[in-house]
Amino acid sequence: MRNTLLYTCLLAALAMPASAAPAASAEPSAPANAAVITLHAGSKTSDIQGSDASIFRFVVTKGTVQVVILNSKSKAQHPTVRFLELNAPNYDVYVDGSLIGSQSREVLEAGLPLDLKGCVLLDQRAPIQRIAEGADVLLKEIRDSTHPDVSFLTAILANVRMWSRNADSRIRNSGGTHILLNPTGVAVAAPTIWTPIEPDAVRNGTGKYWKAINFERSLIYRDIKDYTLRNRALAAITPVDLTVAREPCEKSAKLTCRITNKCESALSGKLVLETPKGSKSVPSARFSLDRGKSFDAAFDISGLTPAAQGGALTVRAEIRIGPVGFIQRATISGK
Repeated sequence: MRNTLLYTCLLAALAMPASAAPAASAEPSAPANAAVITLHAGSKTSDIQGSDASIFRFVVTKGTVQVVILNSKSKAQHPTVRFLELNAPNYDVYVDGSLIGSQSREVLEAGLPLDLKGCVLLDQRAPIQRIAEGADVLLKEIRDSTHPDVSFLTAILANVRMWSRNADSRIRNSGGTHILLNPTGVAVAAPTIWTPIEPDAVRNGTGKYWKAINFERSLIYRDIKDYTLRNRALAAITPVDLTVAREPCEKSAKLTCRITNKCESALSGKLVLETPKGSKSVPSARFSLDRGKSFDAAFDISGLTPAAQGGALTVRAEIRIGPVGFIQRATISGK
């Protein structure tokens, strides 16, 4: 069960007899645990030491204290969470919507152990963020364009930007833990500020996201005939840059291409030249790239058919980032 360790730790702390609780003071000393998150209910401020967790939301309403703590890592973290400047003598403690038990203000000030679950699919945030950013930038660039395909492309990019932001938020929030303190014996008056996200929901939603993005890419490739606009659009919603240059001659064509990793995650794949019908095929070129790195490849085609000699040529990049696979194409016109 999710948060089992968290519940076990909290239940142990909540079972502590009152006589074992530290004495109250104006500013209780921090626990020995190096990772400490201190929350000041009065001033609604926080202090985090020894942990790269972050406070997503911190709300105090009619005596009810709510906080959402995000873990930005894939591994669980185990900080101690302290609540200072509390007014009621005792509080009911809820974690992710489940009532754990009641505890005195003194124990809450001294701190409770917390198991911050890790983010699900964390390695996919970087390419998703790159796609959202690329869609946003291109939308601004084409806003005033009179190109006949801009209306069609604008609708696609707007969807891609929205889906990407939602997918990124879903992954980020998968590492969130919600704690609610409510004065014991008093009905909870404040609405919850958080709904936990199940890992399977994150995985399913992200899988649907990638399918939708790849479908939008296929529409761009199929319906936008202008090679320049098509390449710009595909590059905008792909976490790589793919460029192609051509050196034509009478019976052959040499294509040089470069692929650059534009996101934080490592990626791998292969470059394939989509040779015209009747032309001799050429071997693909495999690559593996860390962030910011580039790979150069050259393709030589001999024996082009007369019809293909002046035609457009396309390089296809088959890319994988972890379990996610997608295709990027760049097309260059003929002579």
